[in-house]
Amino acid sequence: MEHKQEDVSLFEDKSNLDIHKTLATVYQALIEKGYDPYVQLVGYLTSGDPAYLPKLNNARTLMCHYDREEIIDVLLHSYLKGKTPSMDRTADQ
Repeated sequence: MEHKQEDVSLFEDKSNLDIHKTLATVYQALIEKGYDPYVQLVGYLTSGDPAYLPKLNNARTLMCHYDREEIIDVLLHSYLKGKTPSMDRTADQ
């Protein structure tokens, strides 16, 4: 099983892409409802209360599909990518 790490990376990439798509959907739904997406997403991610997310476009259900820690991990990784010399997640493993 030489491709095990490669298979895990492909799964993580797909999962990260799915989270990015979900965040885009939720962001748009929040805008459409007239909410501040930053305030609402921070509220949800820190409290876990799905009431911060609208039901519009199935945003609440989509977001609750993921673990909040997983969402934060993807957001932080995306933010730090390019801001630090090496963001290779496998370096610490």
